[in-house]
Amino acid sequence: MPAVGHALLINPSSFRTYGSTEGGIAFPVYPLVNLASIAGAIRERGHSVRILDLSYRPYDTGMIRRIVADEHPDVVGLTATTPLMNQVRDLSFLVKDLDPSILTIAGGAHVSALPEASLAESALDIVAKGEADQVVADLLDGHDPAGIAGLYLRDGDGCTSTG
Repeated sequence: MPAVGHALLINPSSFRTYGSTEGGIAFPVYPLVNLASIAGAIRERGHSVRILDLSYRPYDTGMIRRIVADEHPDVVGLTATTPLMNQVRDLSFLVKDLDPSILTIAGGAHVSALPEASLAESALDIVAKGEADQVVADLLDGHDPAGIAGLYLRDGDGCTSTG
């Protein structure tokens, strides 16, 4: 039985994005069904998880840095649409600067559409393309990412797809 692992799942800040300025009427912030589903799979397998929903909060790298440093997660999972990809990129570097051994993975619309480019422009280790509810739990269970279908893995300066 593998040791209990810990994942930190982050939804980037939509604050002042999507027309969310004061008086803005277009602010598409929805319940985090995707991260809740991933968290359920993680807990079901006996691991711990925290969801950090920044959707209504200003982007605060100091707060995120403190949380990552305090929690020492094994995996940091990020999700993003295209307008929020800049935060995913920045957070991947932030996490790797704090602890290069933390596995960074991203999913969501942007990285599913552009997995290779998303890896190339970030410090992400893995991009999960499409539905990936069980992937973080699999990683915390100790599965080799190369054996998990639907992933793009950093491979030197390029990437490898697991199909």
